[in-house]
Amino acid sequence: MQADFCALPLVICLLAIAVIVVLNLKYGFVTIPSDEDFASRQIDYITISTVFIGFSFTALGLILGVTNYELIKNINGTTIIRRMSRRIMNSIVFFIIVVGVALFLVIVDIEASCLKDVLFVVQTGFLVLAIIYFVFSVHKLYNIVKKIYFFEENKANKDIERVRNSLNESADAPTLQDNVDDLIQH
Repeated sequence: MQADFCALPLVICLLAIAVIVVLNLKYGFVTIPSDEDFASRQIDYITISTVFIGFSFTALGLILGVTNYELIKNINGTTIIRRMSRRIMNSIVFFIIVVGVALFLVIVDIEASCLKDVLFVVQTGFLVLAIIYFVFSVHKLYNIVKKIYFFEENKANKDIERVRNSLNESADAPTLQDNVDDLIQH
């Protein structure tokens, strides 16, 4: 059985961030804030990450909430729900990494400018990846919610049509009064 948290995306992201760090050391395309603004930027990263963590947990709650629907019950044994949950959990892990690095940079006074710059780039990379994961997860969740309501709407429309047809059939059928009148006449 596959683990709920998949390490492969984390490894790929770490490699991508490592490449970005090396390229940034050479070309400097990620702007590192000044020492005066550095702590403020870390607080901003913590705020952004914690807000997204809250949204991610809400999305997980929504996934649990939609499992009561008949359509989701049909796909519950498949990997669809598990993959969506894993994506959301990966985004939460990435946001937690951002918060962890930010707290480390705020609490620990790092004198080595190069290490501080590397950690900032790593942190920024994880923030971008976490937001991408979150957006992708919410898009997939939206598609499932859309399918649920389309499925439920179609089911409701079929039920309404069935009731309408049965009412029409019963309107054409002889009533009890018609049967009594027929018996009296004979």
